[in-house]
Amino acid sequence: MLRAFYFLIAIFFCSNIFAQYEDAYKIPYPRRLKVVDSLIEVKIVGLSNTAIMEQVNLFEQTAKQNNDERAIIFSKIVRFGEERKQKKITPDEANATFTSIVNECDDINYPPLKALAYLGLGNYYYNSQEHKSTSYYYYLKSYKIYSKLSKEEFSWKSLSANILSDCFYKLNDYERAIEFGTSSIQYGLYDYYKIGVIDIIGMSYYRLKKYDSAIVYFQQGLDLAIELSKQNIHLGWQGIYEGNLGYCYQKKGDYTKAINLLQRAIDTTIKYKILDNTCGFATALAEIYLQSNNPTYEKYVPIAIQNTYIYGNNNDKYNLYSMLKRYYKQKGAFELASMYADSVLMFKDTLAALNGKLSVIKTDLAIESEQGVAQEKIMLKEIRQQNIIKYSLIALIILGAVIAILLSNRVRLKHTVAQKEIETKKLIFENELAMAQQQLKGLTNIIVEKNHLIEQLELENKNIESNESLVELQNLTILTDEQWNEFKNAFEKVHLGFLNNLKNKIANLTPAETRLLALAKLKLTTKEMASSLGVTTQAIRTAWYRLRTKLNLSNDTSLEEFVETI
Repeated sequence: MLRAFYFLIAIFFCSNIFAQYEDAYKIPYPRRLKVVDSLIEVKIVGLSNTAIMEQVNLFEQTAKQNNDERAIIFSKIVRFGEERKQKKITPDEANATFTSIVNECDDINYPPLKALAYLGLGNYYYNSQEHKSTSYYYYLKSYKIYSKLSKEEFSWKSLSANILSDCFYKLNDYERAIEFGTSSIQYGLYDYYKIGVIDIIGMSYYRLKKYDSAIVYFQQGLDLAIELSKQNIHLGWQGIYEGNLGYCYQKKGDYTKAINLLQRAIDTTIKYKILDNTCGFATALAEIYLQSNNPTYEKYVPIAIQNTYIYGNNNDKYNLYSMLKRYYKQKGAFELASMYADSVLMFKDTLAALNGKLSVIKTDLAIESEQGVAQEKIMLKEIRQQNIIKYSLIALIILGAVIAILLSNRVRLKHTVAQKEIETKKLIFENELAMAQQQLKGLTNIIVEKNHLIEQLELENKNIESNESLVELQNLTILTDEQWNEFKNAFEKVHLGFLNNLKNKIANLTPAETRLLALAKLKLTTKEMASSLGVTTQAIRTAWYRLRTKLNLSNDTSLEEFVETI
């Protein structure tokens, strides 16, 4: 969605638009922006980055020839957006560029460009994995400005509100997601983007458990999706909205409507390969059938499993595990039911951490403090200048006091520091050990869980259209070099000295033998070890036979018995 902003900007710079731009100079501001906005609606397909930059240069040249300060600033904003996509720009460089642009906007006293500049800086941070949260602050700064402007003064009002709606939804602030989403539609958002924001509004109402309101928006989205599909646009959205409606009717207890909608949604999303939605719809449908003790649900279980493990997010996995817990309990497979019950608890904690309101709180604070930021900076500067002598004097007094204390209590202080260092190191070690134990337990559970899942899929393989998903899952169980390093680090902290003792006890120990003995130490079965190492169970037995021969051990000595002697 955010990339759409720069796409629209790029549209502005096609050749035929520049042929018309000269005419725009005959029209005074702010109507000139309205004319420009009408030109933006022209669609460009396949315009390369090089071609776009050529058009940016042409536009900037045209702006300079007409001595249009606003257009020159506008070209700088666009240039930054394109350069960001073509090369890496550091946060310091981005801030320096936009600080200069904002100052130029203040110099000419033109708020629309200032709002656009903050929007561009927000997009930069949103596309940065390390500083994504910073984007919300600049989006809100942009909103503070353009909310006071008319659509004629700020042509990107609808798209900006759309961006903020998406941001607040991801922050779990559903009320604001609805607020900005509805504003986006009111500002006149194009149908191409409208279909997405309607989904955000509907899902926000769904998360708030206001299912009737959610149904209203999902139905609007479905109607729009059907119309756009006739134009060969946004194919697959019809299935998404049918599935979302199915969610709502499931929550309302209208299972007849829910089943019909979810079945159609699964077929459509599979057809258009929107499989991250398929997994949720299949899980919901299996849940409905499970509640009614209807054997029809059986065919949706493997669909839910294979798509969730490959394409699902944490919420999808949580819902899947909750369903599988009841599924296996109903089938009498209590061991598997217990395993998935543990998985539910694990993912519940994970989701609690991920879905916390910390980001929302930060954004709220940004809104509340935004007005005072500039004034605060001025005040701080004055305070620093006025009190530099006082601070220096205080620093000298403190320094003298510290020196006196250090001299009089040197021996006692050294003892105290040493004791605190010991306690700190002990605490760090205990914390690292606990984390390593948890990490190792988690990795081990994943190995066991995936092995159980593969066994189940192999039993139900006849219900799966192809073996591709099964092969993918089998590959996912194999410990990669990166995963082994992570596993080894945690293992060495928990089982201190085990790997070193192995090296001392067994000469010329191979890496493969090391991995085998480490997995055996965790009491994994032969099949689980084979699955994790990407070999057959026979290969595991052969490796142990060679080790016994190397160590002159009796044939009665088992692998499990041997590792306990290390």
